[in-house]
Amino acid sequence: MHMSHGVRALNLCTVWEQAKLLNIAYLIVDRLPDLKIIELHGYDDKLIDMSHIFINSLSKLTFITISGCYKHGKLYDKRLRDLQKSSSRFFRTEVANTIDEDTIFIWL
Repeated sequence: MHMSHGVRALNLCTVWEQAKLLNIAYLIVDRLPDLKIIELHGYDDKLIDMSHIFINSLSKLTFITISGCYKHGKLYDKRLRDLQKSSSRFFRTEVANTIDEDTIFIWL
């Protein structure tokens, strides 16, 4: 993954059970501290943990979208709300009202 400073938005697509997602999250935080918008696509429980890392580590981050979690939007929402207690920043979540319930929005 090639990254450069100054990037404000990131669109990251993952594959099923991709290895080292949390390491990738920490690398993104280290290399792209000015990110404001992140879109995560894929199905993996680690996307929630990645989001939590981004929320707590990227001070300029204002919005995250997680999509591709077919019928798991509400589950991801619940997991994020559980993590909110240990978060350093306040955030609000919303599951998109779609047939698949596969998108969750996070506002910071």
